[in-house]
Amino acid sequence: MLKELAKILTKEFRISDIIIRYGGEEFLIVLFDLDMDRGFQMMEELRETIATYPFEYKGHPLEITVSIGITYEQGLTEIHATSLQHYIIAADKALYLAKNSGRNQVVMRETSANPA
Repeated sequence: MLKELAKILTKEFRISDIIIRYGGEEFLIVLFDLDMDRGFQMMEELRETIATYPFEYKGHPLEITVSIGITYEQGLTEIHATSLQHYIIAADKALYLAKNSGRNQVVMRETSANPA
């Protein structure tokens, strides 16, 4: 399943985007040079692609859905290594909001000011 998901992710995103497996079933995706509306649209398209993808295991079809948490900051021009954890925590909060609100959805939350 994870191999197929990784194929989808590398196909859906640009070479300049960063895709990292972050934990057992979680991925961290960093998108550069996008406004928040386009980022949300890309994540919504990804969610829909995964929901309709013909996954199977040992010949049996599986329905897979994803919950996606997004964080963004208005006017952000660069991310410093010291503040990366700040954004990961904010995205994780959005992810758990998506999971606790019924799953299979995209939730976006603006971060507070960059702490760096």
